[in-house]
Amino acid sequence: MPLITQQLTNELERFCQTTSSHFAALSLAVPDEQRLRWLYAYGNRNERYKRMGVKPGAGPDGMALRTGKPALWDEQTGLNGKAAGECPLLTAEKLQAAAAIPLIDGHEIAGLLLIARRTPEAYTNQDLIRLQEQLPYLSDILRLH
Repeated sequence: MPLITQQLTNELERFCQTTSSHFAALSLAVPDEQRLRWLYAYGNRNERYKRMGVKPGAGPDGMALRTGKPALWDEQTGLNGKAAGECPLLTAEKLQAAAAIPLIDGHEIAGLLLIARRTPEAYTNQDLIRLQEQLPYLSDILRLH
């Protein structure tokens, strides 16, 4: 496994431990593509995430991409009604609650961090604050990417 992949996987694992999450994924812009694609994951049950992209406005990841702000979602309260169906990653990994945070580089969204649980326990604003406090190290790793 390349060093950058190992570092990012370790960081995703740390995000999971900090927020009691079961899954974490990172989407980044891929050269020659117009959208973000999920490139790294921790706690994944399969490799399907590697074939998935992020669509603006669809699901918690799409909402974070469209608005440039963190988005929370859980099966109980929903987000735009049917968010799980709009985000293939949530369905493929059988996730019941998620938080998506845009990674901003200058004035552009360079990627998204998604953390999620396979239980219905919703994320809180405190979880988001805790997670955002840890983002600088992730940004340092991504500069090497």
